Amino acid sequence: MKRIVAVLVPALLIFSLVGTTYADEKGKGIKVVAGVVKTIDTKAKTITLANGNKIVFKCFFDNRTLARSNMGLIPVTDIKAGSIIAIAYEEINGKKIARTITVATQPRVQPAEKKG
Repeated sequence: MKRIVAVLVPALLIFSLVGTTYADEKGKGIKVVAGVVKTIDTKAKTITLANGNKIVFKCFFDNRTLARSNMGLIPVTDIKAGSIIAIAYEEINGKKIARTITVATQPRVQPAEKKG
């Protein structure tokens, strides 16, 4: 139960801070999606969200994409597979481009076992 609360509270916080959709006067707008990172490819500059093994969302990031966590601004390359994130993106010529990525939780790294 504590684990569920630990995951849901940051996710709800993201949605309350980011909102759902912002639209400008031209009908274009920023859309928000949240999920678990399946892969992040720094060479192709893509990030993929998945539900289990099923990919549910894929978008690109560029030099203008801002990533932040509870530690402040971070490089997009610091985001790891298994992180729970929210992406605010816009579509440009049919291509989804991330504008901000908010990291709710990063996967925990297991400490190395001590020998001896």
